[in-house]
Amino acid sequence: MKIHMKTEVFEASKLVQLGVKNMLQMRRLDELSQLIVNLNTEMYLQRKLHKLQKPLPNNYVLGEGMLRKSAEYFLRKSQDLCENYDFASNENANIDSIKYLINDLLSDKRADIICMVCIELATELMIQMDLHELNEMGLPDYLVPVEDKREASMLLHDRFQKLIDRFSNNEEDPDMPF
Repeated sequence: MKIHMKTEVFEASKLVQLGVKNMLQMRRLDELSQLIVNLNTEMYLQRKLHKLQKPLPNNYVLGEGMLRKSAEYFLRKSQDLCENYDFASNENANIDSIKYLINDLLSDKRADIICMVCIELATELMIQMDLHELNEMGLPDYLVPVEDKREASMLLHDRFQKLIDRFSNNEEDPDMPF
């Protein structure tokens, strides 16, 4: 994946990082967990329902402003969740496992992994929607089948694990934007 402007990467990463850190400082772990699960489930359902075999080609070139757009999308979704407490009444075991994972990462002082997952999810979702001309689905949790929730949850945990494994040996990786 090629990126036109290096500064756009840093600016978009910084926006998402500030959004995540703000949610963590305000003790909005439920909302952050729900946001991560929602983005991941949205991406999973888009791929499944539209039968996208290879959703992101390796040679895809990000257009100017795409990373900024994904960062703004992430911030808008986080603001919507923080202002709306409807999700708190839903029984959702998916956010519990992510919340425990986030707590573990925070106790290990690895908020960078949380930020990277958020950046990846928002960017991949925006690229997927742009590339395949899809709209946001925004399905409520109760309409998502249990099997799809389980599969999406496994993929999300794999995403976290890959980043943890990648950055566990070298904490001072110069490729990390923050």
